[in-house]
Amino acid sequence: MSNPVIVFVTWEDAWVDGALELSLEEASKLEPLKRCSVGILVKETSRCLILATDQIEETKNFQSLMVIPSSMILNRFYVDTEENE
Repeated sequence: MSNPVIVFVTWEDAWVDGALELSLEEASKLEPLKRCSVGILVKETSRCLILATDQIEETKNFQSLMVIPSSMILNRFYVDTEENE
């Protein structure tokens, strides 16, 4: 299997907490949740970044896919896996 491209992504995500009861002032201070995700790069377009946690050697298929909208990405780092062999 060729070396996969590994990506470390920092991004902002929406979140919901249906149990929270906040005043208008408190609710106005809420922010998106900042996440850090690492995965195998499946595809990158102008609209999104697609990562997978697993790739099966025999079939080359991916599992546990995550689609991150490009507008939510704060930063990304690509890991060079060739030097780690």
